[in-house]
Amino acid sequence: MKIIDEKGRLFGKVNLLDLVIVLVIVLLAVSLVLKFGREEASYLKSDKVLEYTLKVELVREPTVTALAQNHSGLTDYETGKEIGDITDTQISKARELVQLTDGTYKEVEHVDKYDVLLTLRVGGTETADNFYTVSGRKIIVGDEIKIYNGYVSTVGIVKSVCATDE
Repeated sequence: MKIIDEKGRLFGKVNLLDLVIVLVIVLLAVSLVLKFGREEASYLKSDKVLEYTLKVELVREPTVTALAQNHSGLTDYETGKEIGDITDTQISKARELVQLTDGTYKEVEHVDKYDVLLTLRVGGTETADNFYTVSGRKIIVGDEIKIYNGYVSTVGIVKSVCATDE
């Protein structure tokens, strides 16, 4: 008995093309389960409290008000997962370096724009080289995070991060 007969069947019973299609479907199903079937990053232990600051630059007064008055439920706009509660809000007039017509630079204060420095606290963990929130968000100094709190959506830049045992 031949392994593949003249009709293309394996051991005279199974069509080789059908077998390949079934194997591809099984491999695809296994890869999908491995990729999407895992538990979310909530398996990260929350042995520390992460405190980090986000700087939101050049925003109008309604955005400042929405951030200053709504201190909980701040989420990562892209993932929809909570990234911490606002514990402190520092508001200052936005300043920008502009080039004058003579080629020199001057720092000017915007009339209707503000910079907001948000201090956030969230449970998380610290590894040898990174900080992670319990939702799995990596917090890196210099990283941009698009945030949303139910009232406003904006982008903040991480300025500092530290972990405490509280």
